[in-house]
Amino acid sequence: MNISSEEYRQHNIFRELEEYYQFYKDISYTVAGFITTGTNSLCNIDSYIFLSMRGTIDAITTLLRKGRINDAYTLLRKYYDSTIINIYTILYLQDNIS
Repeated sequence: MNISSEEYRQHNIFRELEEYYQFYKDISYTVAGFITTGTNSLCNIDSYIFLSMRGTIDAITTLLRKGRINDAYTLLRKYYDSTIINIYTILYLQDNIS
């Protein structure tokens, strides 16, 4: 499939990526006002992770628009790792808060 074709440029993945981008933007601002308990951090850890994930989604979109599917797949693995690390951090803090 040619990346300049209308079919490629209008693929559903681009709409879905835009929805994910907006979701992470909104949720990062929503949780920013809360202090992460169990840490000495002044900023909310989840907000920082969500902003990072938003940036990853944006980079994936840019790469797909340029037809760099293998590079986008690499960032998809980074996105997956960020998700797992965030879940682990939340669970760790829940189990170890005094």
